Amino acid sequence: MNSFDSFLFPASLDPLMQGAVQERLTLHRAGLLDSLLAKLQDPLAGERIGGRTRDLQGFISEILNLSAETHTQIVELVNHWAISFLLARLLADEACNNEFIDYLTSNLVALLLGRRLEGSCSSDRDVHFATTSSCYDLYGDVRIQLPSWIPARERIIWEFSDTIVMLRVDREEEPFLRLRLPIEVDGPIALRQLPKVKCWNIPVIDDISTLGFAEFQPAEGDPRYEDVGDYHPLRLEDSLKDACRILTDLWPGIVGWGEVLLPAFVDMGGPPSRSVHRSACYGPGTPIFLTKVSNPFEHAEDILHELQHQRLFLLFDTDAFGKWNDTRQRFASPYRPDPRPLRGVHMGLHAFLAVNRLRLLAANREKPSIEQCYQMLKTHHMNLFAFRTLLEHEDISPCGRRPFAEYAQELTLQHEAIESLATVGMSETIDRRLEKHVASVGASNMPIENPSTQYRNWSETVDLATQYVWNLTK
Repeated sequence: MNSFDSFLFPASLDPLMQGAVQERLTLHRAGLLDSLLAKLQDPLAGERIGGRTRDLQGFISEILNLSAETHTQIVELVNHWAISFLLARLLADEACNNEFIDYLTSNLVALLLGRRLEGSCSSDRDVHFATTSSCYDLYGDVRIQLPSWIPARERIIWEFSDTIVMLRVDREEEPFLRLRLPIEVDGPIALRQLPKVKCWNIPVIDDISTLGFAEFQPAEGDPRYEDVGDYHPLRLEDSLKDACRILTDLWPGIVGWGEVLLPAFVDMGGPPSRSVHRSACYGPGTPIFLTKVSNPFEHAEDILHELQHQRLFLLFDTDAFGKWNDTRQRFASPYRPDPRPLRGVHMGLHAFLAVNRLRLLAANREKPSIEQCYQMLKTHHMNLFAFRTLLEHEDISPCGRRPFAEYAQELTLQHEAIESLATVGMSETIDRRLEKHVASVGASNMPIENPSTQYRNWSETVDLATQYVWNLTK
């Protein structure tokens, strides 16, 4: 597979392994940035970005100029997560409205603003930047704010010359602000430090539009949002502080992986319901997006879940499973309402086996509630369904047998522990809902290949998992 000890669960990182993971991440980012810069040459990319193409060209030109002047700093900047992330959002295939394009280009440019405003750039070249009136220097983890009387969507031109910066509103010739560099701490340009999660010393980005996304909105008519009652979620930095404490206590190795892979958390806003929360990430070494919660354990689960996705895509040898690159959406995933490629089933199983392991570690410390037992059993049956789907349909290569056996062995270990906490009524309710879920996915325009009841025969699936491990070790 790779030089790391475990496919399914992360081994604790010693300094040597930590360096190896960091090197892999650097190479990943460099390759991604190369492909994005090549994509920028496509005329369709320029058409998509429209009037901000010039801003983007100016940003790239300044990067090239700086690389000749301050090699060390520019290497650090280019390896920063935000450049490739913001470029990828700008060049993504899905539609991106003009407002988000403004935010994305502004925040790319702002990666170069902070060092100039602080007077740490020695270049005497005249430089011209354009941003919105509020933007983020994600390299310095600060929000750059101008006086409140300037409209938020106003386009601002920054003109640096020697030790002076002048600001003017686009389409106006006279500057409204002229300052000597470095700027004063309490002056008209404020550099507001983003709140940080001390455990990993990383920021919480409080405005999701910074990265070209809209705030989370519940689906219209979703019954889970009908009775929100007196729901009062925690501030994100508070729940994350507690989530880190939970992970440190129950599974300390996870925290070490977070130190290498996590650059930031992003507040998704909402939802106004304690029964729903969401998390997401967009590749290795990218921020984790989270909705607020009232129970920090849910954020511990979310962090573990998203780190599993990041580890999988950073370290995984794609030769292990022959269907990994088959993008046809032909399977019901128990974790998603839409048909998925087989790779999507792998991703769910790899993440949710870890989530249930965390829940079991917590259950060993304190007797779980009925609701916690229900959630563990529900996830376990989903995991069994996913495993049986992979067992029946995946082409497992010789180098894939060991990682697949890790799935099988963990499922059998979890089965006895979780089933002992469940009730008959609980199982029946979960199984009816899973049956309905599979039928709903199967009713889509895309036919699925795993609708049969055999994929929900739990005892048989556990026997097959046990046999798989035995055959590999005999």
